[in-house]
Amino acid sequence: MKRKELEAKTKPELLALAQRIDLPGRSSMTKDDLVAALVRRRIPSTARRSSKKKAAAKKKTAAKKPAARKKTSKKTSKKKVAKKKAPPKKSTTSKTGARKKSTARKAATRKKTAAKKATAAKRTTARRTATKKKATKKEATKKKTTARKPAARKPAAKKKPAAPQRPEPVPATPRPVPPSAPAPAEPQAHLPGEYGEDYAGLMVRDPEWLYVYWEVTPEALAGARERLGPEGERSHLVLRILSYAANAETSPEGEGAERIEDVELPEDATSWYVQVPQGDRLYGVAVGLRGPSGAFQACVTSNVVRPPRGDCAEETDEEWASRDELLARLSEMLDGGSVPGSSPALGLPPYRRPADEERSEDAEGAGGSR
Repeated sequence: MKRKELEAKTKPELLALAQRIDLPGRSSMTKDDLVAALVRRRIPSTARRSSKKKAAAKKKTAAKKPAARKKTSKKTSKKKVAKKKAPPKKSTTSKTGARKKSTARKAATRKKTAAKKATAAKRTTARRTATKKKATKKEATKKKTTARKPAARKPAAKKKPAAPQRPEPVPATPRPVPPSAPAPAEPQAHLPGEYGEDYAGLMVRDPEWLYVYWEVTPEALAGARERLGPEGERSHLVLRILSYAANAETSPEGEGAERIEDVELPEDATSWYVQVPQGDRLYGVAVGLRGPSGAFQACVTSNVVRPPRGDCAEETDEEWASRDELLARLSEMLDGGSVPGSSPALGLPPYRRPADEERSEDAEGAGGSR
């Protein structure tokens, strides 16, 4: 096969051809090395030549058969049989010759490859020995240079003058310390949870919410139960929200108050947030006991508060004062009736109208006269 045909094939195909011709070292070769080795062996070309030789031998035998028939027409049938068997003998001899040539070529190629490998091995060994010799020479030169270099001398350390020895101090005898009084303990801030007083305080958080805190002593609860009578044992702690009239700020004891809502409380509660229906009203709170029938006995009442409005004012001022009127009022207040627009008490110059306003008034007066 030609080199182009071998290059067109894949590596597995080239390996198969190399295996068929028993090419040594084929598994470690690249594609280019396989192509070069196969071209050197010329195995595909010999196969073609053997096939061409076989075809030529067949043609020769086919051409010789009619001539032998003409010459041996008068001879016996035995000679014809002998002459017909002669051509196959030539074909066998040609096949054996081709095989011998191929084996001789294979042996020659093997010898060449072995010789090349031997030369390559010799070259590699020679290179390795040369590199080893160079490395040993370099090491020897380094050792020589290090041996020649003188050792660096360290500068002699300067001796410091000895410091004068000081006499050791004599330890002083400890004086007896009088027993000191224990330091007074620092007062720790502590806020008690209860003060033992009946009170209630009411604060405004916003127009809709109030905050109330209280303390009710056991004596006050016992008195409220006694006032409830037989219902006192089944009574519950209740927070009653009250609404007062406009003149009730001076009487926060609940006189003339309107009940808005009762909120049942747990027994250990001491503060609560209260929601009111609207702002700008007087509110108060009473903490007490309520019986099953609805009877209520207050233990403590709170102060009265007025939360702000939660909406805009309904009344609006539609009258707007002019600038001249305001200046006139100010001048009257300051100097008791001076010229409008002046303020001598403050040291301000009198007010003067802008020239544009004067011109516009003059133009309007002239237009009316026309």
